[in-house]
Amino acid sequence: MQASPSAALPTQTAPNLAAAVDPLVNDPDLIDTLPDHTFLEQDEIATLKAMNATYCHATVGGKHAIVGQRPCQVQGSVLTFEAPGEFKNGFCTRG
Repeated sequence: MQASPSAALPTQTAPNLAAAVDPLVNDPDLIDTLPDHTFLEQDEIATLKAMNATYCHATVGGKHAIVGQRPCQVQGSVLTFEAPGEFKNGFCTRG
């Protein structure tokens, strides 16, 4: 009798993302300026933190994508994958 292939694989648990520490919380110098040394206002920092809670960057098939989560009437919620240019265009018109 052969063992099933899944029995040979070690079990892995997903990381606990809720317990992750936000590096931006403990380092105020890191979040009040952009890489080009442009200073950010408190409302801009709050907007960026909200965006970081909703979106993330990933590579899919060697291409960059912004991953988000949207409500879906059928499945409850679905992941969305947008090219960085499309993502940027979605926020350029907001003021």
